[in-house]
Amino acid sequence: MLSKKPIHWLLCSMLLLLALPNIAVSQKEKDKKQTTQYSGTPVLWREPTDIQSRNLLLGAGGDAMKPDLSRITFIEEK
Repeated sequence: MLSKKPIHWLLCSMLLLLALPNIAVSQKEKDKKQTTQYSGTPVLWREPTDIQSRNLLLGAGGDAMKPDLSRITFIEEK
């Protein structure tokens, strides 16, 4: 009597071979759909204005976003 392993591998390989062309077709359709044109100027950095009023020590979150260090215990320095 035949064991189930060769039949199992045969079925898996057939499913794989049938699925591969569908994956390739869907990838080509996805590439065709991505033709959007963006307008505007891309901005990587803007020069900060009113630098005297900014809190450069605590950062953007300020005092409200400061971490709570009351529950931290120093163990040792390496």
